[in-house]
Amino acid sequence: RFVGSRKKEIVTFCRIEPQKNLKMMIDAFVLLNKEHPEYTLSIYGDGSKKEELIEYVKSIGYIEKVNFYGFINNIHSKIVDKAMFVSSSDYEGISNSMIEALGIGLPSVLTDCPCGGARMIIKHNENGILVPVRDTNELYKGMKKIIEDNEFSKRLSQNAEKIKYQLNEKRICEQWIEIIL
Repeated sequence: RFVGSRKKEIVTFCRIEPQKNLKMMIDAFVLLNKEHPEYTLSIYGDGSKKEELIEYVKSIGYIEKVNFYGFINNIHSKIVDKAMFVSSSDYEGISNSMIEALGIGLPSVLTDCPCGGARMIIKHNENGILVPVRDTNELYKGMKKIIEDNEFSKRLSQNAEKIKYQLNEKRICEQWIEIIL
C-alpha cells in the first residue's frame, strides 16, 4: 500500500487506439489544468493513434503538460505514487489496466462503457468513479473531485486495493470448484 503524498500526475496505460478515446482524456485534462496547472498527464503505451495525439497536444499548446511514454515493464512502480488513473474508453471489457491500477491503490476515474467491464468492478464513489462515455465534462469533474477532496481520494485508494482480495487466485479457484461441483 502506498503511503505519503501523491505526485501531481495523472496517468493512463493502454494501447493508443481509437476505442480508448484519449483525445477526450486530453481535453478533460486541459479543463482541469486551467484550475490546477501544477498537474501533468502521462500516457503510457503505443498504438496507431500515438503520433496523431502527440500532434494534437502540440497544436493546443500542451506538449509541456502531456507526456507520452511507450510501454514499460515496470509500470506499477512508476505510477504507484501518482494522483490517479484515468480510462476514457468508448467500449471495454474488463480492463487489465483498470484492475492493475486499482490493485496498487490508485484513485481511478473510468468511463462506464459497454460491455460493462468497469461497472462489474467499480462501485461508483466507493472504489472509483464512473462517468458517462464520451462526456468530457464529467471526466473532468471526476478528476477534479479526486484532486480537491483528499479524504475522498484516500478512501477510493483504500477501497480500490480490495480488488486484490476479490480477484485472489485461491478465491477464484474456490468459486470455480463451487460451480463445477
